[in-house]
Amino acid sequence: MSGGEAPPQKRFGIERAIELMRSLPTDQNPALVALVIAKTLAAVDVPVSHIIEDAGAKQKDLEAKLETARAACAVLETEIELHVDEIVELEAFLAEAMSVVERLEHVRNAPGESVMNR
Repeated sequence: MSGGEAPPQKRFGIERAIELMRSLPTDQNPALVALVIAKTLAAVDVPVSHIIEDAGAKQKDLEAKLETARAACAVLETEIELHVDEIVELEAFLAEAMSVVERLEHVRNAPGESVMNR
């Protein structure tokens, strides 16, 4: 690129259409805003069909990424469930062991229990 050339323009795709739509007041009449945007884009030789095609490609890409993320979450959820089950088992065993120790200490420390090892 020589000194006088402008930087390449960003292609007008779905991201830019979203940015444009967000910048306009669509609360009152979104259909009218969409119509004005479509007519303006057509006037500057940006076919709405290109934006729609870009959106379709982005949709497929996003759906694939969502599926990957959901699968990763499912794996992690399964792993968490296994660890939670393990924690429950360990806590139950610990509680039972402490209960047995407490009973044995009570018997060991009871007065007159000569049979018990102290």
